[in-house]
Amino acid sequence: MNETNNALSATNQSATSIEALSDDQLKKLYRHAIALNIFGVIFLLWAVLCFIFFILACFGVLDKDRLGPMLGCSISAIFFGFLGYGTLVKIPAARIISIILFSFLLLGIPIGTVIGILGLMTYVGSGSKLLFGKSGINRKELIPELKKRELYPSSWIEKATIFFYK
Repeated sequence: MNETNNALSATNQSATSIEALSDDQLKKLYRHAIALNIFGVIFLLWAVLCFIFFILACFGVLDKDRLGPMLGCSISAIFFGFLGYGTLVKIPAARIISIILFSFLLLGIPIGTVIGILGLMTYVGSGSKLLFGKSGINRKELIPELKKRELYPSSWIEKATIFFYK
């Protein structure tokens, strides 16, 4: 594991060349990119849900006092919309804010703790620094290299179980 972190940081310093990664590192980085995209989609779905509650609060469906729910839902929708978009586009600020959010989620025993641990593993993991930032590697850039090395999953069952095979 330490060798992987050293190789990934060395690769990050040398202009993040995808070709320099070993097969195992490339597969781990691809799985890491998929996990980040899943969190980005979840954040966007949560933003849409907050926006729906904002609309319901505007029409007085949630509460007769409209200011509190409207303010809370609108701020939540903007916040989670930024996190979702920032994670999908790989904005470094979204990574930092997500780490803070998942740190607070650790306090919500038991479900929040599990979600917080999964989120922190994803956003603090060794591959997330390669995927975020100006010189970040995009998941779409990994696919041609995976196909060239014949590591890309060929069947739908391999794609569905990408987190479980090595």
